[in-house]
Amino acid sequence: MSNEFKHVSVGTELTQAEYESITGHAFDSQATGDIPYASSAAQISRLGIGSTSQVLLVSGGLPAWSSNIPSLDYLAVNQATGYQLRSTVDTGVLTFTGGTDGNACVLVMYGKSHVTHPGKFYLYTTNASAKATSRMVVAGNLNTTTVTWASCYHVGLKFGLAGTATGAFTMGGATSGVVTVTVAAAAGTWTLTLPPDDGDAGEQLQTNGSGVTTWEAAGSLSKYKNLTGHIDPKEALDKLLSLPIHTFKYREKSLDGSRVISTGDFKTEYVGIIAEEAPFLMHHNGKIFNPVNAFGYATAAIQALNERVEKLEGK
Repeated sequence: MSNEFKHVSVGTELTQAEYESITGHAFDSQATGDIPYASSAAQISRLGIGSTSQVLLVSGGLPAWSSNIPSLDYLAVNQATGYQLRSTVDTGVLTFTGGTDGNACVLVMYGKSHVTHPGKFYLYTTNASAKATSRMVVAGNLNTTTVTWASCYHVGLKFGLAGTATGAFTMGGATSGVVTVTVAAAAGTWTLTLPPDDGDAGEQLQTNGSGVTTWEAAGSLSKYKNLTGHIDPKEALDKLLSLPIHTFKYREKSLDGSRVISTGDFKTEYVGIIAEEAPFLMHHNGKIFNPVNAFGYATAAIQALNERVEKLEGK
């Protein structure tokens, strides 16, 4: 019979040495690596060695070599989609450790019915002392999950994709409400640099024109100023009296195509001056109205008018 286990033929008589020999029995067609098995209740047969990377399985009640691992209660295999490793119970936990002990990169996945961590996912990496430290926890059994980060810095975090989706992120209040921060659909390409401190009460966020922001305000304490002299009230009055006063509405697009600097209200009709005719009342490269100078010139002009009034009244 093919592959059967049998006595090796020694002739008509069996010597003591032949009887005790380890080569006295052999399989039919025996080769290195073959495995013996009971092919029936009365027969021992040979299973030839399989190919490299094959695994030993049971097929029809007998051992057989296979290149495919079947689905088990903890390891599901689909040749089209790959492997799925899972726990045997919903209260269980799977732990993957990247080292010889727990102080390494560790992934921990809890079953949906786990007593203390239902459906949660934990990620650990080692700290400076080579101790496993929790970095991320993803909550389970929630329609919208929460992710808790610890001792992590995010570098190069991006939201959205140009030409595909506008980037945005949301922040929810502890009790209610959601705030969404997003960009314009045509967002341009630029960098916003936040201030180096938290500012003081009454200050406003201001850019230097390149996206670098600081907290600024027109402080009035003398310690903030280098005092350089005084203005002549008569000169101040003359300058203000010579100014044309215009009525206007802000343009949504400037005449030269540059970015419009305005109040953002394009419907209201304003009354005021223009920078080209009153450069002494402007700052920031002569483009922005300077309320500090405006108040100073107005105060000086009032003093000049008061002097004239007093003369008229004979004081």
